[in-house]
Amino acid sequence: MIKINNNSNNSINTTPSKVSSSKKKTVTWPSSQMFTIEDVFSLNKTMKEITVRVRLSKEKEIGKIIELGALTGGKGRPEKVYAYPPITSILTEHAKSKKINLADGIERLIQLK
Repeated sequence: MIKINNNSNNSINTTPSKVSSSKKKTVTWPSSQMFTIEDVFSLNKTMKEITVRVRLSKEKEIGKIIELGALTGGKGRPEKVYAYPPITSILTEHAKSKKINLADGIERLIQLK
């Protein structure tokens, strides 16, 4: 506690604000080829959602994760589906069978196996 004294013998007690620790937390990624952000949240329940979203965004930027498409149905914004590279035609066919609308330009990322 910090004690501040005024000339009138009144004192104000305050507690210093907590500073967040800068510990590096590792994200546990799903083992399945296709996954949603909810799958990542369920594996990392102790982490804040924004932290997981930022880590996912960084993994997308460096190419370790690719946005495959979006799940259709329901109200509101469609849920995005992600995948690990390489993207194969088998994976895209499996995604289509699961009613996933493929992202624009995903065809150019398909690698033959």
